[in-house]
Amino acid sequence: MHAIIFVGGTLQAGNAVDRAIASADLILAADSGAITALRYGCTPAIIVGDFDSLTLSEHDLVEMGSQLIRVQMEKNETDTELAVQVALDRGAQCITILGGINGERFDHTMANVLLLAGFETLPMRIVDGSSTCWLVRGPGSTSIEGRPDDLLSLLP
Repeated sequence: MHAIIFVGGTLQAGNAVDRAIASADLILAADSGAITALRYGCTPAIIVGDFDSLTLSEHDLVEMGSQLIRVQMEKNETDTELAVQVALDRGAQCITILGGINGERFDHTMANVLLLAGFETLPMRIVDGSSTCWLVRGPGSTSIEGRPDDLLSLLP
């Protein structure tokens, strides 16, 4: 099962975002990512968070049609990390995080990228606009498709 998780911040539109949404079996949101999901025409089945990033009117909006899992504000995990755990608990075998690498909070960007390393056997990636971020682990190989003018960065 493929789960997608909308996270807070600005999600840049792109074909990879559209493909991830189209292939989703389960849609989740981490806190204010629920607003982004609604902008993309998606109602999350589950929204995880402390809901500190939502206005009262936004909170009322996201509450309709979604299961809310409220967590404490003081915690060691990010709302995104908790949403990943909920997705796993619901049977996700592959997770795409939508957004989370182009936001205003550098600490959240780093936490999202480092989150990829925390789940060694789980195929997980972050998609934001034309950017896709994932970890390649060895031994083995990976295939990367693209066009001649595409930008590719490899960080050892």
